[in-house]
Amino acid sequence: MKSRILLVAALVLVLCLFLGTSATVASVSMGTDCFKAGCHEPGKPPTAESVVKPKAPVPAPAPAPVPKAEPAKTEKKPEPAAPVKKPAPALKAPAQVTKLVSISAFGKTQEFQGTVEGKTVLLPLRQVADLMGATLGWEQKTGVATIKYGNQAATISTKQAVATVNGQLINVEAKGKNVGGRVWAPLSFVIKVFGQPVSGDPQKDVIFKEGF
Repeated sequence: MKSRILLVAALVLVLCLFLGTSATVASVSMGTDCFKAGCHEPGKPPTAESVVKPKAPVPAPAPAPVPKAEPAKTEKKPEPAAPVKKPAPALKAPAQVTKLVSISAFGKTQEFQGTVEGKTVLLPLRQVADLMGATLGWEQKTGVATIKYGNQAATISTKQAVATVNGQLINVEAKGKNVGGRVWAPLSFVIKVFGQPVSGDPQKDVIFKEGF
């Protein structure tokens, strides 16, 4: 029994010696070679202050953003110009046909530039009345011109082919015409109002001559 106790004690002592030697070797090893792993400085046991903390890995730089390719700009083709419309040719007024009429009265002769409308020659009534010493009147409302020549009174309308001499209707091929305040009368009306039978006396006769 005593020998067993001694044996156990010897085993315990050997075990303790073995454990102490292992700790020392580990301590020395950790103080000398462990620094290669980067946990502490060489030749020193690791402490909270001396432990070399591994450096944080430097993050790789983010790749530069690839610029988006802009869509190619399409040039707008200029719109075709609108065709220029040529102005319509101006309508030309028909050339006015004129006819020269010569009136001889009271020893003098005067030429009048008459206008021709169809087959009718129109004369300016005011100028003829002045030559003959007659009085010319005008009624704006009715459009009727009145003439007083000696003992005769005559009228002619500018609205319809109606004329009178001393109250009696006479035939006229056309109505009178008011152009810019000037009254024009057919040559036939002028002859009926101012014409006299040819006697050969230039002081009494009124002679109408139509030219070209």
